[in-house]
Amino acid sequence: MELVLHRAYFEEGTNGALFNSGRFLCHTIELPWNDNKRNISCIPEGVYKVEPRFSKRFKHHLILKDVKGRSFILFHPANDALKELQG
Repeated sequence: MELVLHRAYFEEGTNGALFNSGRFLCHTIELPWNDNKRNISCIPEGVYKVEPRFSKRFKHHLILKDVKGRSFILFHPANDALKELQG
């Protein structure tokens, strides 16, 4: 599976559209770009390995692997990037 994320960067956050094999999956929200700083920045653009994961808090979601300088990067449901996300 190859997921492609198209992003638009804003001061308040990063909005995106996620696609799988050219088919739209969902809209995304991330923190604004702040030089990849942990807990205050979205991750850099790049190619990452994605694996399924389950937790009590988010249920079924995805985790990104091998993000340089970062760890535990999750794709999970959220509505407000600044209030609900940590990176």
